[in-house]
Amino acid sequence: MVPLYAVVLSLMGAAVSMTRRVPEFQRRLSPGDPEYITYDQARERLVFQIMQVVSAPLIVLTAYYLVNPESRSSTILLSFASGFSSETVLLLIRATLDKLTPAPAAPPKLPDVRVVPARLDFGNVPVAQASKKPVVVMNSGTAELVISALACTGEFSAVTPVPVKVVPGSSGSVELEFKPTNQGPKQGQLTITDSMPGSPRIVDLAGTGT
Repeated sequence: MVPLYAVVLSLMGAAVSMTRRVPEFQRRLSPGDPEYITYDQARERLVFQIMQVVSAPLIVLTAYYLVNPESRSSTILLSFASGFSSETVLLLIRATLDKLTPAPAAPPKLPDVRVVPARLDFGNVPVAQASKKPVVVMNSGTAELVISALACTGEFSAVTPVPVKVVPGSSGSVELEFKPTNQGPKQGQLTITDSMPGSPRIVDLAGTGT
């Protein structure tokens, strides 16, 4: 059984360690200090110091049964040292737990090819007149993107000739045309066939003949 004075001495050792740290935190709150910390950081460190005082009896209990001191003087030394070093013990435990914590999941990788916009609306266009708008193809991959085919449905058509080449880290545009034959809303699709994974790519098209 752990003597009561061992618990008291561990609390005393932890308190001495805390009183040694608190003035340091106060000094580092000064903006001119090279080791400046914010008030939030100082509060976090102070809470940690309080926790190391509270944890001192548990640490000395473990140390007592591991070492099993044979004399009173050894028990006194062990108790005070356990309390004084409780901060170090807690830091080691926290570092070990941080290593055991699973690493955060890597952010999802963006596709190498993006087409903007995913839906292109030409708005109101007079019958038998043509309106042209671009679709931008962005290549964030490491290989050249080659657009080999452009196909449109409905009353839409691709004006840009193929092939279209887009070097890595840049973008290219594909021009489309909407020429309504009569009044009313129109729907269609653009199909982009290229050399990168994910091909073909679909862009929804819309417009209204007026």
